[in-house]
Amino acid sequence: MSSATPSPTPSDAQRVTAAASKTFKQVVSVKLDDTNYLQWKQQVKGVLRGTKMVKFVISPEIPPVYHTDAARKAGTESPAYTEWEEQDSLLCTWILSTISPSLLSRFVLLRHSWQVWDEIHSYCFTQMKTRSRQLRSELRSITKGSRTVTEFIARIRAISESLASIGDPVSHRDLIEVVLEALPEEFDPIVASVNVKSEVVSLDELGSQLLTQESRNEKFKKAAITEPVSVNLTETANSESQSHGPNSQNHNYTDGTGNNQFPNSNPNFGGRNGQRTWLPFWW
Repeated sequence: MSSATPSPTPSDAQRVTAAASKTFKQVVSVKLDDTNYLQWKQQVKGVLRGTKMVKFVISPEIPPVYHTDAARKAGTESPAYTEWEEQDSLLCTWILSTISPSLLSRFVLLRHSWQVWDEIHSYCFTQMKTRSRQLRSELRSITKGSRTVTEFIARIRAISESLASIGDPVSHRDLIEVVLEALPEEFDPIVASVNVKSEVVSLDELGSQLLTQESRNEKFKKAAITEPVSVNLTETANSESQSHGPNSQNHNYTDGTGNNQFPNSNPNFGGRNGQRTWLPFWW
């Protein structure tokens, strides 16, 4: 009885080709741009690990194109190189398909997947360093200013998340210190309260306390504006009441020409025919 001939075992290249043919039909959820390098890298590198194709982009081992000088002269490529180039071309095309159109012009002269991979990382690393410096500079100099508490905390959170997304996160303690340092003196009660605590408060809890203090501050500001107006109206009303009261007297008497001839004259002395006679004070 003759033994069964064992079925041939597929080569690594054949296995990679089968996996890649399925992978290249898939689309990652993000396309690489200037803001999402780490998210892009996480998804693309996961695909490369799953298909055993990391070796094509990181320290690639490229087979020789020709085994002999005779093959070189004849233009006969080695089978190993032909298989590698097929896989590399498919992978390079797929990686390029995951890049946003705004960046594609940077890679038009590149032929191999490892060249595209290196250029992506070199460019994005430079961009991340620049972006990190900008964000940290803003964080160091930020103040609440005319922002509401909600707007201020939202901006702090956005800067923190942006730094985390490019691999340069800010510790929670440092973030709380930034918030406290950026507050004006009207929030000093909150700053003092937070500083005496042994544990670091969360950003959400601190934001809630600041909103409460902001509401109190606005209430006091409105009261400070309304009170002087109320006092002025009361004083005006009292003044008008006194000037038109029953005991008020008008001592500005004139001689008919508009001149006050006898400011101290007595108007209680009357003349004939209903006409008043104005007499000097010494009469």
